[in-house]
Amino acid sequence: MKDEEKTKEELVSEIESLREQIRTMERSGADRREKGETTARTKIEEELKSSEERCSKAFHSSPCLMAISALSDWRCVDVNESFVNITGYSRDEVMGRRLPIITAADQTRMFNMLMTEGSLRSLENRFTRKTGEDRWGLFSAEIISIREEKCLLLVVDDVTDRKRAEEALRESEEKYRELVENANSIVLRMDEKGIITFFNEYAQRFFEFEDQDVRGRNAVGTVFPQTDAASRDFRDMVEKVCRNPEKHLTNERESMLRNGEQVWISWTAKAIRSRSKNINEILWIGNDITERRRFQKRLVESEERYRTSIESSNDGVAIVQGDKHLYVNKRFVEIFGYDSVEEVVGRPVTFIVHPDDRERVATTNRMRQAGGTVPSRYEFKGVKKNGDTLCIEVSAALTKYGGEPISLVYLRDITERRSLEAQLLQAQKMEAVGQLAGGVAHDFNNILTAIIGYGGLLKMKMKEDDPLRVYTEHILSSAQKATHLTQNLLAFSRKQILNPEPANLNDIVMGVRSILRRTIGEEIELRTVCSRENLTVMSDVVQLEQVLINLAINARDAMPGGGTLTISTRLVQMDASAISKHDVRSPGAYACITVTDTGIGMDEKTKARIFEPFFTTKEAGKGTGLGLSTVYGIVSQHNGFVRAQSKPGEGATFEIYLPLTQVQAEKRSQREPASLAGGTEVILLGEDDPTVRLLSKQLLEEAGYTVIEATDGEDVIAKFNENRNRVDLLMLDVIMPRKNGREAYEAVRVIRPDIRVLFMSGYSDDIIDRRRIIRENLNFIEKPVSPSTLLGKVREVLG
Repeated sequence: MKDEEKTKEELVSEIESLREQIRTMERSGADRREKGETTARTKIEEELKSSEERCSKAFHSSPCLMAISALSDWRCVDVNESFVNITGYSRDEVMGRRLPIITAADQTRMFNMLMTEGSLRSLENRFTRKTGEDRWGLFSAEIISIREEKCLLLVVDDVTDRKRAEEALRESEEKYRELVENANSIVLRMDEKGIITFFNEYAQRFFEFEDQDVRGRNAVGTVFPQTDAASRDFRDMVEKVCRNPEKHLTNERESMLRNGEQVWISWTAKAIRSRSKNINEILWIGNDITERRRFQKRLVESEERYRTSIESSNDGVAIVQGDKHLYVNKRFVEIFGYDSVEEVVGRPVTFIVHPDDRERVATTNRMRQAGGTVPSRYEFKGVKKNGDTLCIEVSAALTKYGGEPISLVYLRDITERRSLEAQLLQAQKMEAVGQLAGGVAHDFNNILTAIIGYGGLLKMKMKEDDPLRVYTEHILSSAQKATHLTQNLLAFSRKQILNPEPANLNDIVMGVRSILRRTIGEEIELRTVCSRENLTVMSDVVQLEQVLINLAINARDAMPGGGTLTISTRLVQMDASAISKHDVRSPGAYACITVTDTGIGMDEKTKARIFEPFFTTKEAGKGTGLGLSTVYGIVSQHNGFVRAQSKPGEGATFEIYLPLTQVQAEKRSQREPASLAGGTEVILLGEDDPTVRLLSKQLLEEAGYTVIEATDGEDVIAKFNENRNRVDLLMLDVIMPRKNGREAYEAVRVIRPDIRVLFMSGYSDDIIDRRRIIRENLNFIEKPVSPSTLLGKVREVLG
């Protein structure tokens, strides 16, 4: 029967029935939202909260109005796009300010609920847009932590349209038809068989149907897909409504537009009964949740991407609950040498930790799980399945899973990094000790120069039968031994002067064999195995021979009961990876000398200190502790490096690596010694050490020379300017105050380009200057020097 054909009484009865239904809907509204629509929304909000830190994009694309505020003062930290679109406020208008959609009274009420109940769920509340328009929303809130600051996550589902529809229904039956016709929600009425009897304008626009196209048609095949599953779900929903006519039942289901496009609708269904309680029709109100479902799908995809990134991470990742591993990724398994994830999951946190660190790691984990203050990043000594140890760096954070606290733990194997750091520390320590040793040698050389010089002068003045001559010879002999000691210190500190030239390493090894045999004695067998390759290196042959002699002496002392000393050479190619593993300056071809003995060997503690100067395991008086430190210094100065391998009772092996050169080795020539005769020339002597200056002056004057003294570089220049036409030779210390020897020479050469010069030094802090002297073939003599050698060199330079 049409509405206009009904009697007044029937209309009144129907209106009264509608009033009753509206009141019932109002009373059950909260329940409906709690159990239906709000359940889905709350689920989304909870999913959003749990992934907000890794899914900020999802936060901003949520269809729900969302905001994050500091809990301390409610000032806004972030809002999403829906907040801007719905409220009309721009991000700049709300960031750092109190949210304009929450009044002071609402703020107090929500805060009290949060404090007493711990969270806020679906609080229906009014809010006002920037334009002044009031809207309704379901307010939900949670207290979260962002960068250790307590914040409030606010989620508002704008239910203004639904609220208006409900209010309009309650206000007037006369407005009912106008409301449903113009509501921004889908409103349908149908009978128990699913035949559509009412289809509001919003539904017509949404589904793209005209009213006459759907009236009288079955909902299945019109707004619901015509599939067995869809038909079954629809019938089940109708049966539930009919069994529970007083209740509002909710359902989210896939629906279909006229063009076949699939959409998702959140439906609320309620039976419409007559005064006699018979079910006349079923009222269906729906809201489009397609974007929400797509958002849920994106969340799932985001979770999957996150899971994939964890599985493919270069770091080990574990989820720890209590003291057990709930989850580990493949990289975690690889780091600790296990075969499968199943071997690790469920086992205690400390089963991968070395006993030395287990208590510390267990305590840290317990405190974190309890919410205590613990470092988020630390290191521990780990244990692999095969028992090997490794250094692990941990980064961990506390979060929740299923409402329970868990630790998300990232582990990184930094064993190689720590090994490289240890090598760097050792290199820095050796450099520091080397600088100290070089400084001592420098000062000592000046003292030795005076001892040897004056001792030589004294010896020259004594008669052959002088009874004191033997004491003088002992003094000079001891001074020469001290000279060798300083040379060893300079070798270790890499400050001594090398005379590099191309030489075949095999020739050096074969040439020193006779010396080595005499050095090690008859009880030790010497074996040499030389490579067939041409191993030409830039080297100071004398210094490399000293390296082999020092290693042979060290091996001899390690084999008191005899044994075998083997020296071999080979060609080695060093790739880029060797640069980080060893102290290699550049990749390429290297010559390697291997010296192996069958002696008592060394433990790790001893091996760590063997290159330190004055370190020795020998008895007092049986070693200076400079043998291996000299080896280290000489090899380093040749741009090479040394490796030592040894275990107690298994002998020792030293490998010396030197870079090859393309320059061909030449035959070494012998220089004839210069004449020791004196002369009558004028020599300008620049020396800052008064003892050495006085000695040199006396020695030169006794040989017939005229000596002009200068105490520093500036004094050299001044004295030369006063005697520029008299001076035949500059005799300059390399390092002097107020201009060094090189600078003084350069200044004088501007005036007299043909001036001759002889540099001398015991040790130069500026090794570059000394090398420049040699490279430019300038004359140089090294302190300490004997009187005869000094006079011979002076005569050689003067010609």
